[in-house]
Amino acid sequence: MNTIFKIKIPAIIAMLILGAMPALGQTIRKAEWSCIKMDSTYDGKKVKSTKVIEQHKATSPGLLKPIGKCEKELKSDDLQRFVSDAMFTYASQTLARKTKDPDAKADVTIIKFKNRKVSLPAGDVSANDIISLFPIDNKILIFDIKGEYLKEFIRKSSRKGAVSSMEAKAVEDDHIYKVITMDYMLRKEVCADVLEHSENLVESSILYLSNTLVQHVRRLAQKGETIK
Repeated sequence: MNTIFKIKIPAIIAMLILGAMPALGQTIRKAEWSCIKMDSTYDGKKVKSTKVIEQHKATSPGLLKPIGKCEKELKSDDLQRFVSDAMFTYASQTLARKTKDPDAKADVTIIKFKNRKVSLPAGDVSANDIISLFPIDNKILIFDIKGEYLKEFIRKSSRKGAVSSMEAKAVEDDHIYKVITMDYMLRKEVCADVLEHSENLVESSILYLSNTLVQHVRRLAQKGETIK
């Protein structure tokens, strides 16, 4: 029986491929994730793909098991709200531990979906459903930033397809806001200058956004609650 995995091309290989394409007279317009059946076809002299698959067979079925329930299919604004709620919960727990203040919380979330057409299905929800929302390992960042710089962050990131839980026009220039976002939003091609104006940065060294969402769904299920 074949096992299906999502294959991530290492960044350096992707760079080499993209660098070589112009020389071949071709243009890459869009890169997307795809599912590839992994079997002995990909066995090589040094590495056998079937051996790698066997190492992960024990854990991969668990990704398909239900971890919670969703009352309706979540798209667009509803999906943004669900992700923001999970991020706010994570921020509150993290900041409460670090500051010893049980009322600590973030003020605004800024997130971006790799594919705007993604959705969370109605009914049983698996870890795989959650991971599919953010297939790239996005780390979570929390930091303080002055309103005038937050406005620019919201505007610039929105032009890149990101969504914010607060509109730029509602931000006060002199107020200090606590922002929770994903490290992808602060890379060179998006808003790399934001951290220059930030303070009190808290970076998750291990936990990724997809892990946070999975934990959030499991906590809801433990309390007998569903995703709405």
